[in-house]
Amino acid sequence: MTGWTWRCVMMSTAVVALAGCADSGSDGGVGADPGDSQTASVQGASQKGPFQQGANVTARNLQADGAIGSESAATTTSDGRGSYSFDGLEWSGATRLRIEGTYFDEVQGSPSSESRYLDAVIAASQASEANINLFTHAQSQRVRTLMGNGLSFADARSQAEQEWQAIVGTSTPATELDILDGQSGSTESDNASLLLFSAAVLQSGLSQTDLDGLRDDFADDGQINGNAQSAYESLKTAAQDSQLLEDARDNLQTEFDTEPPNGDASDIGWIPGACEQTRLNVSNRQILCTSDDPLADLNRQSDKARTAAAVVFEKAGHYRIEISKSSGNAFGGNNWTLYNFNDQDTREQCESSAEQGSATGDSVVEGLTNRLNDDERTCLEVFYAPSPDSGGPSELRVGLVPINDGGPSLDEAVPLTLGERFTGKIGNYVGSGSDFPAYSYYRFQAPTDGTYRITVDGYSNLGSGSMRIALFEDQDNNGSITFFNDQERFDFTGGPGTDSTSTTLERSLSAGTYVVRVFNGTGYRATFEGDANYLTNLELSILVEQP
Repeated sequence: MTGWTWRCVMMSTAVVALAGCADSGSDGGVGADPGDSQTASVQGASQKGPFQQGANVTARNLQADGAIGSESAATTTSDGRGSYSFDGLEWSGATRLRIEGTYFDEVQGSPSSESRYLDAVIAASQASEANINLFTHAQSQRVRTLMGNGLSFADARSQAEQEWQAIVGTSTPATELDILDGQSGSTESDNASLLLFSAAVLQSGLSQTDLDGLRDDFADDGQINGNAQSAYESLKTAAQDSQLLEDARDNLQTEFDTEPPNGDASDIGWIPGACEQTRLNVSNRQILCTSDDPLADLNRQSDKARTAAAVVFEKAGHYRIEISKSSGNAFGGNNWTLYNFNDQDTREQCESSAEQGSATGDSVVEGLTNRLNDDERTCLEVFYAPSPDSGGPSELRVGLVPINDGGPSLDEAVPLTLGERFTGKIGNYVGSGSDFPAYSYYRFQAPTDGTYRITVDGYSNLGSGSMRIALFEDQDNNGSITFFNDQERFDFTGGPGTDSTSTTLERSLSAGTYVVRVFNGTGYRATFEGDANYLTNLELSILVEQP
């Protein structure tokens, strides 16, 4: 890497003060060639919440190994939004910025009583902009560690950014994030992620030592897997407060007369999903999630025939639940019932009386659930005799298999985006009086009058039919669609007797909302755990486009 060129600079204004100037032969930085007189300027916003006017901002050059160099510059924030600026700096390359001072507390809605500092590692250039925030602070030491391991500054910065984004689920560079900006389109969700992270730091009571611990834990291997895990878990727990993001946003809006980022906390990458949240909050019984292995082991108490577990269904749809034994004896009349989740559920019993499905059997007990919502938490109560002490199995095998997607209403139908392919599931039940699981429902919006093509493909076929596409519209303009007896069916194609692995419906449509019902007419019959009475789910893909 090339050296940095620093020159003593004297300025008539008090905006920037430079200290410790070196001669033109200094090798304290990375970026410009020796003798390069290219000037640089850096400006941006510093935010924990926004730092108050007069907070101290320093810039230090970094050496090729990430160590702090001998050159420095200093300025202060110019307003209550944390704005800072370094003008006319005669270097470019790796620089560590640090902001220190009081800030606007977005949770309390008032200036903080304590001082905090945050770092950012940036590339100073002719006209660079870089915000300083909690995400830049978390990455700062990781960049320097990677440089110390031999990576170039550019590669170290890129790797640290990617590793942090993998943790928090963002795609915007941290130096471009702004908790006061709710107007920047696709960046808004990432800004909301930073805002919630900031509010959760305050809500959970994390100190400066905790923030530095988080930074240092991430620095060694790009993961939060060391001493900072406890602090990070408390931060994530605080973020589960459904009002936290909204309250922080309202406080910023009132104070700064701006439109802060809005977002749904459930869409923020570092927020625990329903499964992880349940595992964080429930400790008295076993927890099963549909994102785990489809076949899970349910442990039983030695003297009990009845056991219960929390089950989290992370994707909406109908599911098949199968209970079977891995060893031991089984009596007849065994059963399972799926209830709504209740905080008072125990290892032996579900407390709710609201059922979401049930089944009865002998050694294998299987059946369908009602349609469940995204991230729906439930309680599965299983009676399986005899108890382990009396020769029954010590563990039960629990299969959780998604069967189909949306249900028969506008609210339940899965939304499709024009031009984007959706991978779905569809099933069927052999020997059942109902073929309801063989239907999946999807909805789309036709923005203008025109020709639209619906393609369903990617499914298996045993040679006795195809997927049937039925198109429905709100013909009586009452704001809903009637599926009973196909009263508002607009058109259909495919189904039994039309063997294929792809079905297409192309029609001229008026602008409006439409529902696509896909019916499994392939005659595809597969088994699960040797039970010939069950058809497992088939995968399919569906695409709505304007040709």
